[in-house]
Amino acid sequence: MESKAFHFSAEEEIGTLLFDMPQSRANILSTKVLEELDAQLEFLKEQNLQALFITSAKDDIFIAGADISEIRSLDDVE
Repeated sequence: MESKAFHFSAEEEIGTLLFDMPQSRANILSTKVLEELDAQLEFLKEQNLQALFITSAKDDIFIAGADISEIRSLDDVE
């Protein structure tokens, strides 16, 4: 499964989904990242896993929050 922010690996029936935004000191949620996560989860449904670990490649933080520039660009309540 091709993704820029997520990397999947598995050993036997245990999978690991590593969250690692390239060229960023922190993992930040954005529309694109959430679309990649959704695609990864769809892919994972097809795998024969008994357990899945979701982890971060960043040493000090898992997710820093949302992409503020996307929030500021919203012009519709919905």
